[in-house]
Amino acid sequence: MTDDVGTEELDRIERLSRLLGLQTLLAHVAREIGPALELQPVLEAVLRAMRSLMDFRGGSILLVDDGHLYVAAADPDVDEAVADLR
Repeated sequence: MTDDVGTEELDRIERLSRLLGLQTLLAHVAREIGPALELQPVLEAVLRAMRSLMDFRGGSILLVDDGHLYVAAADPDVDEAVADLR
C-alpha cells in the first residue's frame, strides 16, 4: 500500500512537471510570436516549439494558396524541388 502511494505521488509529480514544461513552452512561443507582423516568423517559432516537444528528423508546415499547397516553413529546409511542388 505504501509503495502504491509513493508511486502514485511520483506519477502525479511527473505529470505536473510535464504540464509546467508545456506551459512554459507555450508562454515562450506566445511571447515570441506576439509582436510578429509577418507569418514566416510565426511558422518558424511553431516548428522550433515542436522540436522542443518531441524528437523528429524534420517537419514542415504546408499552406494553401489559390487551391495549391506550398511549403511555408520547414525544419530542416526542404530541397528546392520539393518546395516548388504545387
